[in-house]
Order: sequence, then C-alpha cells, then structure tokens
Amino acid sequence: MRILTHAETGATLSVGRDSYVVPKDARRWLQVRDETCRAVGCSKPASRCDIDHTVWWHEGGVTNYNNLAHLCQKHHTQKEETDWTVTQAPAGDETLAAIPRG
Repeated sequence: MRILTHAETGATLSVGRDSYVVPKDARRWLQVRDETCRAVGCSKPASRCDIDHTVWWHEGGVTNYNNLAHLCQKHHTQKEETDWTVTQAPAGDETLAAIPRG
C-alpha cells in the first residue's frame, strides 16, 4: 500500500485505490480545508456533511484529497440521484454543475 502524507502535518492525503474508507486524519484535514459543503452557495458546515468521492469509487475514483470533498445530504443526493455531476478544480474547489452523465 502506498500512502501520501502532508509534508508539514503528516496527515494522510491519499490511499489511492487501496481503500474506499477515508482515514481519520484525512477526514480532519478535509474538514479544515473545506469548512462547508463544497456546492456553490451552500454554507452547511463540513462537520455536518458527507465526504464524497468526486469521481465515483465504482468508476475508478481514488481516495485522495484531490478526489474527496464535503457535500451536504441535499447536494450529495442531488449528485447521486440526478444528472448533476461534480467537478473539482486542482486547488480543491468543487462545483455542482448540470452536466448529464455519460
């Protein structure tokens, strides 16, 4: 197993495809980074949100900080059950966009 850690804090940033489950220290790091649901205009605190794989795990997504972000239940459901999809910029900024899947 290869693990990527933050140079200063030692927090786990990536476990790649080795685990779907987000490690505890990565959860804390993501909560500090995200602060709120990453959907545009949503202010639900990250502590009350789900951590979502931006590229779905079953479609080859990895468990790393560039593919993980907090989504509140409303926006997580919107992503999962509609044609809305999520994109994430390299800096971790995430946007819900009305882009049909497939």
